[in-house]
This record gives sequence, structure tokens and C-alpha cells, in this order.
Amino acid sequence: MCGLKAKFDNKKSIDTREITGDTIMVNNPEKGKNLESSGRKKLLFLFSVFSYFENIFFIVTNLLLHPVRMIFFKRKLRKLGNGVFIDHWCYFRYMYQIKTGNNGTINRKCSIFGSYFNRNSRIVIGNNGAIGPEVKIFSAFHNYQNFTLSDYGESISIGDYV
Repeated sequence: MCGLKAKFDNKKSIDTREITGDTIMVNNPEKGKNLESSGRKKLLFLFSVFSYFENIFFIVTNLLLHPVRMIFFKRKLRKLGNGVFIDHWCYFRYMYQIKTGNNGTINRKCSIFGSYFNRNSRIVIGNNGAIGPEVKIFSAFHNYQNFTLSDYGESISIGDYV
């Protein structure tokens, strides 16, 4: 269990406690009301199940030979160009948001995160592009001042020969 205090514009303090990895409780000590809804609890549970299976997929694909891995990526990414090399331990979140051009390279341990809620934010990597090792690309973020963790984001376009 961890506790923290957060200050907001109205200068009232809200106490938050993380109960489990799946459930986040937000309590207002001044009013004694629980601000969490059952819908949020269900959403967090579904997200944890999704994350579990996505991580299993991530581990399994890294154990496969490169040509077999590329078959998975060809099916899961929105578009995978011809002659693209994706090194081991690259992590893609929301693969259907990611497009790559032809003859590109995504080096080892790169992480590319699309947005689940903002369906219009895409990540496009142009032709003949090279992304170095351990690069992180995020097309979405959360407003840290809002406990609902609303998803905000924009599209990212990386041009040709970059």
C-alpha cells in the first residue's frame, strides 16, 4: 500500500491509496465518499487481462526466429513495409496504430506506444528510416492532474530517410 497527497486548484487535499495492482481507490477524506465507479474497476480489470496476454505475446515473439516474428508483425501492425527489420525486444503497444515504410530498421529494445482511446492518433515511420536502440515513441499521454487518466494524443509522423 502506498499513500500520497495531491493538491488541486481548489487547494483541497485528496488522499489516494492503491489497494491492489488492478484497483485504484480514490477517497476524499473531507466528504468520506469513494470517487471510484464500478465501471472504472471493470475497465482496469479488462486492461490488466489485456496487458497480461500482450506481454505473453511479447515474450513468445522474442523467442522466435526473425522470419517467423515478421509474420506476426505483418499481421498485427497496421502496415509493415517490405524489407523492414525489427530487432529483438522491441515493444509495440496498440500495434494497429503503427505503420512502417519500406526498408526501415527498428533497433533493439525500442518501445512504440500508440493510443487506445484516441483512435485517430497514428505513428507513421517513413521509408528507409532507422530508429536507434532503446528509443521510446509515445503518441499518447495521461493528464497527471486528473484521476480518470483520460487519454490525450496526437499522430506522429517520422519522414523518409530519417
